Parts: sequence; C-alpha cells; structure tokens
Amino acid sequence: GGPVDNPGLDFAAERVVSDVHAGVRVRGTLREPDVALYSDPAMSDADILSYITLGRPAAEAGQSGGGAADALALASGGYLAGSVGESLGLDELKLESGSGTLEEASLVLGTYLSPELYVRYSAGLNAAASRFEALYELSDHWSIRAQTSQNQSAADVIFSFER
Repeated sequence: GGPVDNPGLDFAAERVVSDVHAGVRVRGTLREPDVALYSDPAMSDADILSYITLGRPAAEAGQSGGGAADALALASGGYLAGSVGESLGLDELKLESGSGTLEEASLVLGTYLSPELYVRYSAGLNAAASRFEALYELSDHWSIRAQTSQNQSAADVIFSFER
C-alpha cells in the first residue's frame, strides 16, 4: 500500500520455542519504518533476538557478548529473514552487521523495481539509523548508486569489468 516511492510496510516474523513467542514486527512506510521486537512472556531485546535466531535466551547462547555467538545469531537470523523475504516476494530480506555484532545489526529489505533498478532499505534494530539505496544499471559496465540516510547522502558512478 501507499505511493510507489514510499510504500506501506506491515509484516511480522515470529519464532515459537516451547511456550515462548519471539518476533519482529515492521510497520509504517519505507521512509519511516517502525521496527519493533516483541515476545510473550516479555523479555529484553537481546533475549528476543536470541530466541528468534538461536531458539534460546542470550545467557545460554554464549557468555562472550559478541564474536562467534553474535555471528551465529546473525547467520541464522539471516536464514529466517531470507525465507520470510521469499514468501513476501522480496529479492532481499536479511539481517546484516558490518562489525558482526547484534548491537549494530540491521534489517535489510530489497527488490528489483525493473531489470535495471534495484532499491534497498536498511533499518537498524538497536538504533534509529536507517539508509535507503538505489542502484541503476546503465549498461553492462556502468551503473549509478545513490544512498541517503539521516546523516548523509552520496552518489557514485561505478565502472566494472571482468578479466
């Protein structure tokens, strides 16, 4: 729903482990999404993410607070998001983190609007940071990428070739 340049979002992904329901709900619009974690019974965001990705509370997932436990959580969460993305008709729906930690994880949604135009939206799970990106292929070798966020905007002209 909504205009093409700012469609409405309304979806959820939930995992049930024994008597615990943990999930993520995304509502709002592409420009102003509202990403919310929820659970029954109520628990911290770290435990919710751990239940969604690993099926157990964060305390049982690993004591390191990062590293391998977070990498595994992101990988399994990415798998869950990918299967939800396929059912929604998206080309990309995943969890990603540049540093490999859950504190900097983002939910990423992307799709091709035409064979040449790909759009991608990234919303931070623990922060209000979000980014919109569009990639337009001009030819086999030339493309243009534009990105915008609350703090900055950028555009790139990209030339690529294979040897």
